[in-house]
Amino acid sequence: DSGISELMAHVCFVRHQPHTGNPKSSPSR
Repeated sequence: DSGISELMAHVCFVRHQPHTGNPKSSPSR
């Protein structure tokens, strides 16, 4: 169960920042 919670959180985070290494993709940073 806890694994699913982490997975959902990770997916949400990835959706917000699909490319942390690409500054162009993340104008917020």
